[in-house]
Amino acid sequence: YEAAESSVAEALERFSFEEVCEVLEQAASQLAAIPTAGLLGEAPKVGLLGEIYVRLEPFATQYLEQRLADRGIMAKTEHASKFIYFCDLLQKRNLYHVRTGFAARQGVRLEGFFKHRFEERVKRILARSGLYDFAMSGVDEMCRRVEHVISPRFSGGETTLTVGAALCDVLEEVAGIVSVGPFGCMPSRVAEALLGARLNEEKPRVARHPDAVSSILAQHPDIPFFALECDGSPFPQLIEAKFEAFCMQVKRVHTAMLGRNKGGLIAE
Repeated sequence: YEAAESSVAEALERFSFEEVCEVLEQAASQLAAIPTAGLLGEAPKVGLLGEIYVRLEPFATQYLEQRLADRGIMAKTEHASKFIYFCDLLQKRNLYHVRTGFAARQGVRLEGFFKHRFEERVKRILARSGLYDFAMSGVDEMCRRVEHVISPRFSGGETTLTVGAALCDVLEEVAGIVSVGPFGCMPSRVAEALLGARLNEEKPRVARHPDAVSSILAQHPDIPFFALECDGSPFPQLIEAKFEAFCMQVKRVHTAMLGRNKGGLIAE
């Protein structure tokens, strides 16, 4: 893994996009040779969402991804690129406090066309490793599906993305949601309040496969959701206990999801 990571980092610094893709193909082959404990599609997964810095910096969450891995759960961390696509959406729809003219909005749409092409190519290459499930960012569709819960006009961008990704992904791509943020972060607290109150209620309404989701909810009416504020201090005993309970709940929901998948109810 470290050899593959090093080669890709060096390629990004020095090479053209076509050359980077060639290095990515070699890296995917290296990653595919890594022994795994099981198939990617059968591993319990949770969505790691929230404030952009905290979720992408392992030290800030006290290595939450490793803690989950130690319990046999894979963290699907939301990528920073979604925030870039969200900023594009605000410009295309002329939302937020920055107003753009017609020509600028068309320029953003043109840039978005090439961004999606590059994103798709890179992700399809990495999917050959067997360690990545191919999925496009889909921010525009996500915001459309959850606009009745939170509008993209809301000035806390991470709030919209956190709520949207949680509602769209849980019980279909992941078995639970972890929302992280710095201590006292208002956008994170708004997301926690919305998801805590409406996640179970709204999920069937935005689901791509409502029948399958409703079937899982009939067995597990409380969707696993864990909100965490990080301030650099060790987690108190109460948080540790909640985390352990969350992990147990995720595994139960994952078993139900796996049964639905094998039954063909959530097959694409």
